[in-house]
Formats: sequence, structure tokens, C-alpha cells
Amino acid sequence: CLQSGWNKDQMIDSSFVTGMETSSTVRKNAILLLSSLILQDYIKWRGLLIHRFMVACSDHDESVSKLAETTLCGPLLSKQPNLFFNNFVESLFVLNGCTAHPIYTAAAVSGD
Repeated sequence: CLQSGWNKDQMIDSSFVTGMETSSTVRKNAILLLSSLILQDYIKWRGLLIHRFMVACSDHDESVSKLAETTLCGPLLSKQPNLFFNNFVESLFVLNGCTAHPIYTAAAVSGD
């Protein structure tokens, strides 16, 4: 999988959202898998991926939310220390659902 030439960036966001709509085991595995791929520089923080991780931090299942918080604030933040700083304003628009604003549109299409 790591050496194939398929266009991974277009499928990451949709697969993450699909995974978040299923069981807690699938959601935890999606968080672990995507965290591992980000840490290995196989995928980048593009599009709405960081915001999906932030939403996972408030998951109704406490084990999922703790896992998302631990990975986001632990190894992923260590790898990119300015992660929250660089995405703060964009996160305000995206997490509040302000889809009419150009910042949301830019975040949504930046992963394509």
C-alpha cells in the first residue's frame, strides 16, 4: 500500500468520514491508521483532515475521544509543533459550519 501509485489524498477524507459513522472499534482503528500514515509522511494534513481529528476528540465514545486527543496532542503535535497555531482561524470556520465563507471552501478543496 505504501508503494502503490494510487491517489490517496482524494480518498482519505471520505474514508475517515465513513469510518466515523460506524462502530467505535472502526473509529479507533481509523484514528490509529491515519495517525501512523501521517507520522510516516505518507499523507499530509490537507483538506479537512485536521478538523476530522478535532471532531473525533469530542466523540460520544470516551475511548475514541481519548485516543484522538492523545494522538493529536502527542506524537502528531510533536511532529508538527505549529499544527494548531497554523489552523486556528480555519478551524473556527470549519467547526462552526460556516460553509459560505471562502476559508471553509479553501479548506475543503485543498485536499483535492
